[in-house]
Amino acid sequence: MVPASFTLSSSDEWVVSMLAQVVCMSALQSTERHFLDDLSMRNYSKIFSWFRKPKKLVSNDSSVIIYKLFEDELIENAKSLLETLFP
Repeated sequence: MVPASFTLSSSDEWVVSMLAQVVCMSALQSTERHFLDDLSMRNYSKIFSWFRKPKKLVSNDSSVIIYKLFEDELIENAKSLLETLFP
């Protein structure tokens, strides 16, 4: 069992809807990026990944913003979480 990274509780359906919109955008962009990386330029993208700026995903009305973490940050966070769960 993996603990939740965050929880959201709101009686306002609009808040949940805006968050869902941004999460779906993130998933679609990630899928597209991985698909394109598999087709071509895999080594090219790894070399220039050092120069990436943090990206953010914004809902249509700009009420929700999610800052995307770099893949190495996600891996480090996952390792840290595993170490706390299984010392």
